[in-house]
Order: sequence, then structure tokens, then C-alpha cells
Amino acid sequence: GSSSGSAAAVAARMVPFALGSQTVGSVLRPAAYCGVVGLKPTHGLVPTDGIIPLAWSLDHVGCFTRCVADAALVLAVLAGRPASQPPAAPPRIGVARAWVERASPEVASHVMSIADRLSRAGASVESVVLPASIGEIDAVGLAFINAERQQRSAVVVRRLALGIGVDARAQVVAVAALHVLPCRAPACHPFLRRLPNAVKA
Repeated sequence: GSSSGSAAAVAARMVPFALGSQTVGSVLRPAAYCGVVGLKPTHGLVPTDGIIPLAWSLDHVGCFTRCVADAALVLAVLAGRPASQPPAAPPRIGVARAWVERASPEVASHVMSIADRLSRAGASVESVVLPASIGEIDAVGLAFINAERQQRSAVVVRRLALGIGVDARAQVVAVAALHVLPCRAPACHPFLRRLPNAVKA
């Protein structure tokens, strides 16, 4: 993940916490690999001002810590809300057992033990069956990432026309010229048909 350096720094006790950005899995995966807590907040809860966007409809700002209590404190600061603010309701957690069963026995057992601990702590834990369309989620996500990256690059190209160096302009033009990868998911088609006009606007 692109935030793996942050996760490694926390795991090595170089820092008590670190920030990371996630569009697909760049906070949660490095956290799992390094054995630290990775938090990806609800989209929009933490402002993305100041980060270089990849896909604004999917980008998140998260954090890495060594314990859940520290993650709660960091989130409170990032979101600008009291750390002691009680939740409006017990958390609801869905466990997709079909996906859990695809993991190694050790990982599957650990996931279910954590689900049991969360349930005993007051969370509502339910087994869920994901819809068949979940198989298209990667294709849809990739289409959005490429589309929004192109649109952002087109804006940058127009700004470069105001006088920034030729080498930089050539680099961004090359990025903007990328084609959106074909998406077979029906949900993508109306969006992709509108994309060329959106990029030219």
C-alpha cells in the first residue's frame, strides 16, 4: 500500500501515530501486514484538503496507531470532535462468511474470534450474504479511479499552460492522455459514456 511507510514507522516505534491515505487499501492492508491498528474513517469525516488526490470519490485520510484507544484520539483530532463523544447507537458489523471461509484457517479463526469479542462488547454482529454484483466491484472502482485521475490531470494541464516548465507539462499531458480501462460492469456504462465530455470541460 502507498502508506506502508507510515505503518512501518508506527510498528517500529519511530512515532506514536502516523497518517495515511487510502483509495483502495493503502491504510488497512499495511496495518495488517505490520501488526498495527489501521483506521479508515467514513468517507468525508476527515477532510482531504492538502493531499494529492487519486480519486476524490474514493479517497480517505486515515491513521496508524499501536492501539485502538490511540486511534480514537487521533480520529477525534482529525475529525474535530470530542474524543469522549458516545456513539449514537451500538455499531453494526456484517460478517461475510463466504469471504472469511476463503482465508487461511488461522486468519478465518482470528476474524471470527474478533467478531465474537465485538458481539460480547455490545456490537450487533450479523452474518451477511453479499450480492452477486460484488464481483464487479473491482472493475467499477478501477473505472472511477482512472476517470477521476484523468479529469484531475486535465485541470492540471490547463494550469500548466499558464507557464510551468515544458517537461512538467509533457509529463502531465501523458497522464491525461491515458484511456479509461474497459469496464464490463453495467453500472459503469452510463458514467463512461459521459466521461469524454467531462474531461474536455
